[in-house]
Amino acid sequence: MERPRSSRHIRFDHLEMHQYLEDIDDPELQRLRCRVKYHALRFKPHIMKTSSEIVNKVLSEGHFMSIHLHFELDMLAFAGCIDIFTPHEQKILLKYRKEHFAEKLLVTRERRLIGKCPLTPEEVDLILRAMGFDNTTLIYLASGELFGGKRFMKPFEAMFPRLENHSTVGPGKLEENTQRASGIGS
Repeated sequence: MERPRSSRHIRFDHLEMHQYLEDIDDPELQRLRCRVKYHALRFKPHIMKTSSEIVNKVLSEGHFMSIHLHFELDMLAFAGCIDIFTPHEQKILLKYRKEHFAEKLLVTRERRLIGKCPLTPEEVDLILRAMGFDNTTLIYLASGELFGGKRFMKPFEAMFPRLENHSTVGPGKLEENTQRASGIGS
């Protein structure tokens, strides 16, 4: 944690925060942490404008559901979830983890069993079907590039063919916005 001398703000290093948050097992503390982050969140005007345009375009097609699958390289590497990937993909995840996160002994085979791994797109598919959603449901995928390629998305796309993402709804706009760090301001 770093406190700039000329500011009343405290800056938390992204990687430093992951070290603290990994060990929070109390659901009430997690709920409080999420609520505080939600209420503190402020987006820059250009992000707000682009997101409004995307929502309006998707809404023009009727009701929709927005999902972030959390099945991306950084999230999977941080969580230590490598057991379902090919040996080559496992090397990529482990290398990324070593370069970006503090060293911590993980038993990777147990991570999924104790609920520390993001659900696969197929697992999300099964949950949505069990909840009664069918193939007419319009889904906006708010995720970045999914790790592991198309093989993880095929079952999901087969059940939910009405998929949209930033490329299909607002090509070019989000790429422009992601040129900057996170797009989140105070």
